[in-house]
Amino acid sequence: GGRGERGDAAAQPLRPFTADASGRPLLLLPGATPQLFHPSSGRLWSLPAGGSVKPHSGRICPACGFELCLFSPRAPPSRAYPLCPSCFDDSLDDGAAGIASTGADVDASAETFAAVCASGSPHGESHPAVAPLVACACPVSGREGGALLLDPRGGPEWRLVSTRASFAYRLPPFIHSLRVGAPCGCDAARGGDGVVGCRFLHVEFHRDYSPIEGGGTAHTGCLRSDELLQALCEFEEAG
Repeated sequence: GGRGERGDAAAQPLRPFTADASGRPLLLLPGATPQLFHPSSGRLWSLPAGGSVKPHSGRICPACGFELCLFSPRAPPSRAYPLCPSCFDDSLDDGAAGIASTGADVDASAETFAAVCASGSPHGESHPAVAPLVACACPVSGREGGALLLDPRGGPEWRLVSTRASFAYRLPPFIHSLRVGAPCGCDAARGGDGVVGCRFLHVEFHRDYSPIEGGGTAHTGCLRSDELLQALCEFEEAG
């Protein structure tokens, strides 16, 4: 990825924000259409509009080696998604080219595609930074391939967020850890026809607040069928 040059950006008093696949520090150029900038080469990487972008604790994109970021749409509910600036920038080129192939203006196509990406996850459900966090199909957009994703920000404000719809399930703060496991074996686990498969959720509760009878703290279940997991989820939507 990487597009264009911006010769005046190097003069701005900006601090390193993240790094590319070679470990070179990149600067964040904020604005309506935010970008990452490499001062020495002048290369730019476009970022999603309509939200905020933060570093993701130095985590690396499995696909290209870029440092990952977190993208949080401005529109409610609160949610975040993994973002690889390089993969996203490449997808803008591919997506805009696809829209432009229909006869649309190239610049307008890029803006249109960026707006579509900013409405949810910047990457598809199969992207290697996203796929390990997918719990099951989204109940709203599942037929179109949408999924419920474990919000990568973690706790104590745990959430399962839709990749293609503006809603989330909030989980209680007395969860100590939450992770996505292997396919659960239920009828939905196989997916198919563009529908995301279903996987186990492994939950560890704080000992003093565990809802498990007998005082246990560990629980594993499938969100589609597990009554305890379903009872823990509080629905949040836009507005």
